[in-house]
Order: sequence, then structure tokens, then C-alpha cells
Amino acid sequence: MFRVLVNSNQPKRFFLSSLAGLVNQRAYSQLSNQSTPSDIAYVQGQYTENHKIREYFYYLDHQGQLFLDDTKIKNFTSCYKGKYFIFLEKNFLEFFFRKLRKNNSKHYADKFAFVSYCGVERNFLRCDDLPFVITSLDEKNGLIQLNQINSSHWSFKFHPANLFHDPTSGRLYYLFEDQELIRQDFSCEHHPGRATHLNNLPCRVALVKSDISIRLMHKIIDKGEKNFKFEYNSNVYDLNNDPNSKISQLVKQFSNLKQT
Repeated sequence: MFRVLVNSNQPKRFFLSSLAGLVNQRAYSQLSNQSTPSDIAYVQGQYTENHKIREYFYYLDHQGQLFLDDTKIKNFTSCYKGKYFIFLEKNFLEFFFRKLRKNNSKHYADKFAFVSYCGVERNFLRCDDLPFVITSLDEKNGLIQLNQINSSHWSFKFHPANLFHDPTSGRLYYLFEDQELIRQDFSCEHHPGRATHLNNLPCRVALVKSDISIRLMHKIIDKGEKNFKFEYNSNVYDLNNDPNSKISQLVKQFSNLKQT
């Protein structure tokens, strides 16, 4: 059960409407019984396996926004949000992606490559590209956050050398594998309790959100034949574009983009 604190200066109707929106979002989708963009027959909230398991279906776009898969108009107003006064949605996002795994079952694996388990629920996820997207970059403190999850439990150190520019798609990616997780309650970087709750993530590579990618690409100071050089906080780095590099192979393994 979530304990919610409401700012007395905020109109209660605003906060209550936010909660109601989250609670009813699934129900509206289920009742609509719409055909799905993924061309797979399902009904949101359907029961399977002798009515013991309930299934929901989600979509993550290239901006790191999470939607119910059958949402007709996918934009900022209809996605799940991880900050401001929508505390319930923030906790939902954090829990959803912490429980995310590769879909190794026979259930919808061709279209929904990932699944998040929550008790008797299966939450299937398909992605525009990868299941993780850098949605915030704090250049001053050198921190990134993923998938609009506004939580210190999902903040990572940003290392510019871990960026990868895909010369085919033009997209920018980031390898956050083996990076220390920043937790406000741990003063020591090497505390044994750090990062353990994210040890089972299905992959450790993330797409960089478009506006952040553009911001970083503006820092390029030399476009060589083999690679680019860019300046970040007074240091110069090579921008990896090697198709045989580790991060490139991970992108190919987990990305939903069609390879040309």
C-alpha cells in the first residue's frame, strides 16, 4: 500500500484526478476491446491459465515513454509519468522496470520481447527500440536517469566514453553495464548493498532520448573518417561507432529496430 502525502497548497482535485487516471487507465483500455497496434489478438486484463494469471500489454517509445499498448494517441499526456504529484505512477514505473525480464516464454514473444512479473500479473512490453532510454542527463552532477523514473534508485554515473553512435540509424546509445548506482542512503560508492535490486535487468544498454542526443552531438568538434571526437566538460572523447564493439553487439541483440 502506498502512503501518499498531498501538498496542502495543491488543489486536492488535481491530485485525486491523477490517482483516478492511473487506476482507471487499464480498465478503460480493457473495456474498449480495441484492435491492437501490434497485430496480436488480446484484451487488456485478460485471464489465462484457469483464470489465475492476468495479462496486460505495454509499449515503450523512443523517448522513454511507457503506454498501454492499445492507447490510440501516444504522447506525453497519455503516458505513465514518474514525477511531479503522480506518486503512484512513479512507484509503478520503478517497480515495472525493476521486474522487467527477457520474455523467454511462448506467450507473445515474437512481438513482446520483454515481460514484467507482478504477482499474478504478466505485463508484456514491446519497444520502439530498447527497453531502456536515457530520459534525463544532469551534466553538472554527471548523472543519468532512465525511462522517466525520477528516483535516486535509478540514477547512474554518466561516463561519456560509454556512448555509441550507430552510423546506420544515426541513433546514440549508452552502455550502463557495471556502472555504480547512486543511492542517497549509501554514502560509500562500494557499499555491498548498492545496485543489487537491478542485477537482473534484461540488458544494460540504453537508447539516448532525442533531445539529449542532439545536445550531445552538438559537442562534436572533429568528424574524422573513422570516428568523431567530442568535448564534454573540458575533456575530449572518441565517439565509438565501431560495429564490432561490445555496445554495438548489445544494441543488435536487444534492439527492436529492423536491421537493414
